[in-house]
Parts: sequence; C-alpha cells; structure tokens
Amino acid sequence: MIDQQSYSWLCGATLLVAAIAPGGADTAQADVGDKPEVTFSITLDKGAHMTSGALLMCEKDDCSDAAPLKELGPQGFGCSESRCSGLAYGFSPYLQLQLTLSDGRKLTSQIFKKEAFDASFVANVAGDQLRVEEQLKQVGQ
Repeated sequence: MIDQQSYSWLCGATLLVAAIAPGGADTAQADVGDKPEVTFSITLDKGAHMTSGALLMCEKDDCSDAAPLKELGPQGFGCSESRCSGLAYGFSPYLQLQLTLSDGRKLTSQIFKKEAFDASFVANVAGDQLRVEEQLKQVGQ
C-alpha cells in the first residue's frame, strides 16, 4: 500500500510527464508508404566523366527559385558514373538536372516536369547542352 505523500508525488510526476511530452502518444507517426522516385540514365560526350549531380526543385515555371533537393531522412539525390537517382517525399512541379563534369563543365538542363510516380529519364550531354526527356511507360508494361 502506498502512503498519501507518495501517492501525491506520483500523481504530480505523472501530470508533469504528460504535460511536457511532445504532442502526446496519439500523435506519433511512422514514415511509411511509397515515395516518388526519379532515375536518370546519363549519356556523356566521349571522354567526359560526371563528378557530381543535383536535382533542382522549382515551384515557379521559370525555375527562378531553383534549389537542390534536400537530404532529409530517406529523401535525397545521388549520381554514379552514368546514372543518377532520387527519392523524395514529394517533387516540385518543375525540375532541372545539374551535372558537373570532369572537364570543368557545369551543365543545367532545360526545365522539365515529372509525370510518372516512379519516373525514368534519359539525359544526354552534347557539347554544352544537357537535354532531359522522361521515358513514359506504355499501359501494360
């Protein structure tokens, strides 16, 4: 059996913990569900190598507000020798691909939109041009 003083202390401590707990137990949420993805197959000029890449997110259709996709939990963007890929909680309506090449060129693609949930793109480098085109799958593929 618990005495009155211990009971009062226990009740006070319980109320204190409940008051300072962030949001309470009923607001906890897990990071579940599919997240949209992008994949880029990159074709470079002969002899060129990609050193880095970024996916620029834009809310404005002229991309005057372009900013790289931020690393946040599973969200991020990265590149290997001839491929780039990213995953996001959500993509902006307008995008640009930016690549830095071993010869010092920093190329930015035209502004484009992502149509598919998991979108595949082909990106071609020719001279100082970087062109991106989404590869839409046909129904049944």
